[in-house]
Amino acid sequence: MRPRPNDPQADLPLFGTSRNEPPVLRVAEVAQRIQSAIGRAFPDPVWVEGEVSNFRRQTHSGHAYFSLKDADTSARLDVVWFRSNQAPFVREMADGLRVRIWGEVCIYEPRSAYQIRALRVEPAGRGALYEALERLKARLAAEGLFDPARKRPLPRLPRCVGVATSPSGAALRDILRVIGRRFPNMPILVSPCRVQGEGAAADIAAAIDRLSARPDVEVVIVARGGGSIEDLWAYNEEAVVRAVARCAHPVVSGVGHETDITLTDLAADLRAPTPSAAAMAAVPDRAELERTVAQWAVRLRRAAWQTVNSRRARVCLAAAHPWFRDPRRAVRDPRERVRSLSRDLAVAARRRTSLFRQRLDDLAARARETLTTRQAAATQWLRALPSDRLLAAARRTLAARRLHAQQIDARLRALDPHAVLARGYSITRGPDGRLLRRADQVHPGDRLITRLWRGEVDSEVRTAKMDPKTG
Repeated sequence: MRPRPNDPQADLPLFGTSRNEPPVLRVAEVAQRIQSAIGRAFPDPVWVEGEVSNFRRQTHSGHAYFSLKDADTSARLDVVWFRSNQAPFVREMADGLRVRIWGEVCIYEPRSAYQIRALRVEPAGRGALYEALERLKARLAAEGLFDPARKRPLPRLPRCVGVATSPSGAALRDILRVIGRRFPNMPILVSPCRVQGEGAAADIAAAIDRLSARPDVEVVIVARGGGSIEDLWAYNEEAVVRAVARCAHPVVSGVGHETDITLTDLAADLRAPTPSAAAMAAVPDRAELERTVAQWAVRLRRAAWQTVNSRRARVCLAAAHPWFRDPRRAVRDPRERVRSLSRDLAVAARRRTSLFRQRLDDLAARARETLTTRQAAATQWLRALPSDRLLAAARRTLAARRLHAQQIDARLRALDPHAVLARGYSITRGPDGRLLRRADQVHPGDRLITRLWRGEVDSEVRTAKMDPKTG
């Protein structure tokens, strides 16, 4: 079949219809020709300046990969920085940093994508986008939106979980899968929104506000999958940050991967490294809760039985006490003890009185013996003196001895309890046998025993008054 005259492919040769057919190239040959063309256009290393984006460094190999872009255009250039060419500055590399790169322009054949193989990297200041982000971050931090004190604890068992994300994204599938595994019957309310591109920030803020207005929602998950810093930029917008801060429910942020940190993460009540981790933080494990409840039930039953057994043992011990078997014993035993103590006290008082009387008799005998001995000695001494001097000395000595004897006799009489009683004093004991010194020791109706010089008087108290002067 020949092509029609107006066919746009009429000038193209048909494969297999001409002997001078163009050669068919393999994909690798095309990539090699592109590499040769790039090599001719950039025979030597070049300096390129731009803003770092989507920086990542391989853990095992140590190679660094990132994109270099302009702030005023969408142009982007991939960069590979092998470990052998890296300087200590690699530890300071981060998204938003402006750098100058000296490297070779080449093509990565497996993907037929051109890139720069960096030989040297130098800092050139922060990019405009990064500077704007830092200014916004400082302003919101000054308002207290990132203050740890305003972070709210997540509910232990929420009634409903709200999710603000794209309904067609992988983040929602991960969240549903994790929650379905951890708590199968947990209600989930999805508030759909765009997660990147023009107008995504307003969409996300509106989705959060819708969930905030729902009283049945108790925790909100704001999530999306990983991507470059440009893909995640909507979560650095002021509208989204303020929507998270004013949300009526605790917010869990699960934006991007673990290394991606946005302003939404700082404003949220809890930042999770991934959407799956956000779902795990927001919803407890039902099986673990059931195990915990079962353990507490066992502990409660054990504690209840221990308490009942302890109280039963105490009741049995109290019931076996002699006072419970014979309640009158509780009064009879103390009464017998009081009577016994009263008898012992009376015996002790009589013993002490007899002892004092014996000591007084001994002192009197010793005093008489001493006086007799000294009188005899004085008589002999007086006989040896002249009569007039002897008479005068005798009179003085006799007067002194008589005075001394009178003093000793007065002391002896003062120490004799019977002498005190003979002067009109008495000793009164209460119903318990104790000596009475105050009127408030007895009460009307108490029986008293009063010891006089000769005999005892048994009386009953009618009134008892304290002297206010003596207290």
